[in-house]
Amino acid sequence: MKKVLLGTTGLIAAGAIAGAAMVATPAAAQMQGAISTGGALDLSFSGRNDFAWVYTDDDLTTGRESTFFNDFRLQFSADGVGDATGIRYGYRNRLRTSNGNVNFDRNWVFFRGGFGEVRMGVEDPITNTLRISGSSFTAKGTGGIDGFSNAIPRVRIQDSGNASKVIYLTPNVMGFQAGIDYAVQDGSTGRGSLQAPGAGHQDPWSVGGNWQGNFAGADLGVYVGYAGSSGTTGLEGRRNLQTGFRAGFMGFDVDFGYGEERSSANPGLTPRVNFFNAGIGTEIGGVGLSFTFQNDNNKFTDATQYYYFSAGTPILPGVQLLGDIGYVDGAADGIDAIVKVRTSF
Repeated sequence: MKKVLLGTTGLIAAGAIAGAAMVATPAAAQMQGAISTGGALDLSFSGRNDFAWVYTDDDLTTGRESTFFNDFRLQFSADGVGDATGIRYGYRNRLRTSNGNVNFDRNWVFFRGGFGEVRMGVEDPITNTLRISGSSFTAKGTGGIDGFSNAIPRVRIQDSGNASKVIYLTPNVMGFQAGIDYAVQDGSTGRGSLQAPGAGHQDPWSVGGNWQGNFAGADLGVYVGYAGSSGTTGLEGRRNLQTGFRAGFMGFDVDFGYGEERSSANPGLTPRVNFFNAGIGTEIGGVGLSFTFQNDNNKFTDATQYYYFSAGTPILPGVQLLGDIGYVDGAADGIDAIVKVRTSF
């Protein structure tokens, strides 16, 4: 295990040093395409391709400990403006393929104006869109505690996921923005989901808001979100709370997050699960570095701690080398590591 950890650390460090020496372009540098359709909407597209080596050595792994993984995402965006009203409108559609599995995991239309924004379709809930947590601004590499490398499961505060839903976002007023959303069922993406109403949480909803701004030279952010659902036979509904805070100053970012999940039938009882996470990140010589941590408490199992070191650097225009190394202390003690090459356009 020590050999793998040291080897992976060396590979990430070597790539980071080489990238910083060769390239001075921003890590997010990418090429985008635009297509003139001749209609009312202007169509543009962007995407990325990830190729990764993933390693997991824990108490639960019974098969191979390492593998290759490929993930490709292509997003189409259409935008237009009503001449008479000034309302902006359009759609977002994302095609994703992961190791041969193909799906459209984002597909929604929007209407935006002085009233705020309305979205309708398959999209993340407000508790994800507006969330600030221990990895929101700090995490480098593939995302640390919230990244690609988490082959070892962690406690998550559940929400409706990529379900077909209606979302409303308020205008951003002096850094404040809030929103609310509603779906028929967790993960529902269309008519077929109505044929099995007992398969998941029913009527999931969420509400939340954040403030982001600058005070005394520091970038600050605060977030609060609350989500719920009704249950079905043998499945209790949920009441979930999430909070977060971030601060950025002198090239460093620090994030904190807390979340808990309770039963809708007995919301006053001890939370079924809760977590606390934190992260710190910076950039040195074009190389992003971060450390993120999460502590999970589950009333049904032992507490688990996660520690992740992450790094990322550009190596060519539109190409990044990313890496995470994590240690898990809990029921599934072990190491979780990844090295990824990302190409963006």
